[in-house]
Amino acid sequence: MGLFSNDANKLSETVTEQQANETKQNLGNMEKVTQKENSTMEKNESATNNVGEKKSGKVKVYNLIILDESGSMNCITRQTIDGCNETLQTIKLAQEQNSTQEHYASIFVFQTERNVYLLKNEPLSKEYVISDRQYRPGGCTPLYDAIGKTVTELYEKIKNEENSTALVTIITDGMENASKEYNHAMVRQLIEARKEDGWVFTFIGANIDAEQTSRDLNIGSSLQFEQSATGSKCMWERERNAKMAYLRSMEEDERMYNEMCFESEEEERRFKAQRRKRYNENYFEHPHTTPRKVEQLFENEIFVFGSNIKGQHNGGAAGFARRNFGAVMGQAEGLQGQSYAIPTVGSSLNQLQQSIERFIEFAKAHSEQTFYVTAIGCGVAGLKPEMIAPSFAAVVSQNISNVWLPAEFWNIVDPQTI
Repeated sequence: MGLFSNDANKLSETVTEQQANETKQNLGNMEKVTQKENSTMEKNESATNNVGEKKSGKVKVYNLIILDESGSMNCITRQTIDGCNETLQTIKLAQEQNSTQEHYASIFVFQTERNVYLLKNEPLSKEYVISDRQYRPGGCTPLYDAIGKTVTELYEKIKNEENSTALVTIITDGMENASKEYNHAMVRQLIEARKEDGWVFTFIGANIDAEQTSRDLNIGSSLQFEQSATGSKCMWERERNAKMAYLRSMEEDERMYNEMCFESEEEERRFKAQRRKRYNENYFEHPHTTPRKVEQLFENEIFVFGSNIKGQHNGGAAGFARRNFGAVMGQAEGLQGQSYAIPTVGSSLNQLQQSIERFIEFAKAHSEQTFYVTAIGCGVAGLKPEMIAPSFAAVVSQNISNVWLPAEFWNIVDPQTI
């Protein structure tokens, strides 16, 4: 009996020890599982917090001025130097006023005797002054080589940067006559490729047809100036005013981007590039000028066209809206797809004004969308801009920044913009 009892006690002790070991092992496993779960939860929480996270980084703006230094520029040397220095001050001021922007400046001068940077990608946190010794006109005009070299070099520098863009200003007083490495076709193709990345190009010319020359190079914004002391001074002032207006619009756009959620970085990059590309057509006009050709729309962009009271969207902008942006046959007014119809044909001026007022209220209520208004009524309806534009005066008086107007309307409702 005692022997059995001792065996039972030993057995009990053995079982108890096994249970203790199992319990200890289970506790260890539970601790590992808990640690793994906590780690997973932390990762998931981090991932959740990063979804839709707004980036606080500034957009880097590279201001590249490609400046003719050929002999014929000698008569406006003083005005050119002053213009460059005042432009550098303007860019610095823009950086101070626009909190989402970080600016860099390059000035490249070209002629047959030398092709050099007076500044190259310098931050505008510093002071820079171009001197008489730095700008020395002489020689001929290798325009294509200057554009090809500088645009290619800048692209190589910034192509992998997360949020950057370029504003390229070309100033010359004559035609290309001395390039050796780049030809017209190469430069034209290069400019078009960079515009697809959201770069903005402008062309300023004297003694040539600046508009035709710029169009031949795939540049949509041009400015003609008289090669004189007064003409040159006016040109530089116009360019600086346009630059400030463009950079203010870029600031508004950046703030809009920060309120948007993109599904991927690639979608965000494409949206910004397309938005910036639009400024290529209206740089020297009001910054919110509807491009001459709206061939593509992104989400939250609306094409505004003139229709007729029966909603028969057959020709002109109406037909284009039906084929490309979802305009609905039979719907004379209002939002339809990515388009908005305002009836002009068959409407009296009073009825048209009321339709425009309804559109403006709609645009104000949908500030997340951008409305590209075409020159409604100035085609088939046979009306003139001065008869229609005043109905859009509220866009200026109420500062409705998501409504873009055609240049001929801006010239009437806000003629002193630039």
